Amino acid sequence: MRVVICGGGISGLASTYYASRLLPKVCGSNFKITLLEKEKNLGGWMKTRCKQDSISEWGPHSVRFSGKSPTLQERNSLALMNELGLDDLVLPVTGESIAAKNRLIYANEKLHILPSDMMSASLPTSLHTTPLAVYLLKSMFKRVPKDMELVHDIASIKMGKKVADLYASSFLRGIMAADCKKVSMKAAFPAMWKRIHKYPSDVLMDFETRHDFPNASRLKQSTAENPLVKRAMSEDWRMWTAQYGLNDMCQKIAQQICQTSPNVEIVRQSNVREISQSNNGKMTVMADTENGSLFLDEIDHVVSALPAHALGDALNRGNADVITGQHLSKVAGWLRDIKWVDVAVVHVEFRGSPSQVLPNLGFGHLVPSTEKSNLLGIIYDSCLFPQQDRKDMNTTRLTCMMGGSWFNQVLGSDPDAVSSDTIEEMALEDISQQLGITEQPLHIQSTICRKCIPLYEEKHTDLVRKVEYLMERKEIPLSLTGSSYWGVSVNDCIYNSRAVLSKLFDTEEKRDDEVESESMTNHILSKSFVYRKLKGIKRK
Repeated sequence: MRVVICGGGISGLASTYYASRLLPKVCGSNFKITLLEKEKNLGGWMKTRCKQDSISEWGPHSVRFSGKSPTLQERNSLALMNELGLDDLVLPVTGESIAAKNRLIYANEKLHILPSDMMSASLPTSLHTTPLAVYLLKSMFKRVPKDMELVHDIASIKMGKKVADLYASSFLRGIMAADCKKVSMKAAFPAMWKRIHKYPSDVLMDFETRHDFPNASRLKQSTAENPLVKRAMSEDWRMWTAQYGLNDMCQKIAQQICQTSPNVEIVRQSNVREISQSNNGKMTVMADTENGSLFLDEIDHVVSALPAHALGDALNRGNADVITGQHLSKVAGWLRDIKWVDVAVVHVEFRGSPSQVLPNLGFGHLVPSTEKSNLLGIIYDSCLFPQQDRKDMNTTRLTCMMGGSWFNQVLGSDPDAVSSDTIEEMALEDISQQLGITEQPLHIQSTICRKCIPLYEEKHTDLVRKVEYLMERKEIPLSLTGSSYWGVSVNDCIYNSRAVLSKLFDTEEKRDDEVESESMTNHILSKSFVYRKLKGIKRK
């Protein structure tokens, strides 16, 4: 069996790992996995800057973990690290850390520490005299229409427009660099959407079929029993990163995969140009490399971890004039309907420790859209992971973010026309205003991350389900994973890759008394496309 995985970010790497573990169950050692990545380094938007022994991230800064009550997705990510023998790389933040305790908002031209527990939520704050707990209590008696999806609309009904403008706006600007008036809660925060509409948490909705895969129930048990997960729960971890940065973690994951599976090939600097389906039903992938074009044919299955817009372009180029590719051309059009945002990121480093430089210690602060500010927010990196500070002197590292849904408004319509000097001057201006830091930085560097975060607009779940349904009905050997579809966090990307590969290749493990007269092959779910192909079973 030949499997090609397109895209070497965390989703593509996780897909490669899970495929290398699961394929032997289906076809023994008779398989080949090829991972294609357009950049020299793997990791996608997990890009790390190392300077003077200090470490800063251009993309995600940390991976979430919810202390004593982690989600399955959170447990699964740490379980992956443990399975790969990468425990020593993990750098945690516990509940006792100031970064976990203090999160701030800059509003009304002041910094405000947010309530962090029910005790503090029960008290008046500098933002509003009515305690946040009162708003939460009242929200329990306010109903939201079933067809309502947008975060701001729902928050306004439940908590009031003032609270929505403050908290929902800041929250979405920090997580997705997006306008909460345009983001679907159903797509971006499905668990929250289900709670609001009083759907049982253990009942899967029509847009949650990704959770329905072989051994899903066993995964819940195995991740809860994983030694690294148990350690994280006992120590009350709230987030974690890798000791030398998240990009280094991605390189280590790739090394471990290649060392443990000789059937895996990773091809860097190979930009996927075309993906098409041949008349025999198998797939073909063409990629541009340093040495010319790479042509891969007779592929049994393609897993795309590319951004939706990049996959759409590749499908369109590969199937525009091919009769058998008419369905993929339709998929390409739908995928390109998913919008993306550009984000300018600025790393700034000042002399002095955080306690000397910052007015408040904590994770960082966010800025709601109602505030006049160039910035979406600032992460206080030296509070979050002081272990990644430079060793020769005390400094304070910050990461500033700007743009997102407001890129055109703040920086103009052409990202290529914006200079680094302009971005950095704007960042320093807001740092001075919001943090009171007026001295010149020891170091400053910026970049623009183009189309780095997808925008989950209203009806996003319907769009993705439409794409998946068409490919399933037409038995197209192409699966989708990555941040474009079912969650933008690192945890979502890793978990969704596991779900996709499990649906394709996993076997349903049963108790001994259930399998006495059955072979392992018969345990493979008959609904699996790959299984039907191997056995020649036609869809009813």
